[in-house]
Amino acid sequence: MEPTDVVVGSRGAKLVKRWNPKDWRPEYEAMITLCVLGKYTQREVAKQFGYTEAWLSSIFNSEKGKEVKALLIRNTRDAAVGNVTDRLRDVQERALQRMEKVINDDDIFKRSPLAIFDRSALFLKNTGVIKDNHAPPVVSAGNVTNIQQNNTLIVSGKSADDLRHGLKKADEVKALHG
Repeated sequence: MEPTDVVVGSRGAKLVKRWNPKDWRPEYEAMITLCVLGKYTQREVAKQFGYTEAWLSSIFNSEKGKEVKALLIRNTRDAAVGNVTDRLRDVQERALQRMEKVINDDDIFKRSPLAIFDRSALFLKNTGVIKDNHAPPVVSAGNVTNIQQNNTLIVSGKSADDLRHGLKKADEVKALHG
């Protein structure tokens, strides 16, 4: 079945067969391209190619015209996404080069070796070279931090005093009750 449009006029509505060109001409594609890319208005394109605006609108609204327009939009969008991807890759490469330059600079390392060490370790962790599977779990409760490796406790001054006092009392109880 041929595509149709409903046309409403002074005498009422009627179905009209939509125009589709028998032969698709290269200038049709050029006209659609100029309009889709925003270079010119439909009026300017129609004038430049010697067509009326109504005729240009018929070309745009034909089945082939809609296909060409959709293809142009999709290709433009894909090119923009590809361009962003390429730019991100370039920025990542530049960042890596600069990071490598800083890490390899012995003068900077002499001035602040721990900073270079920390940045290097972070980089190696984030790139998966160093696996952090064996990091000790850290448990915090108030002012006591327990790093569960090698039985290490880090406590504040008052907590340390309380802990010492408690241990002395435990020793006294142990001495009394054997």
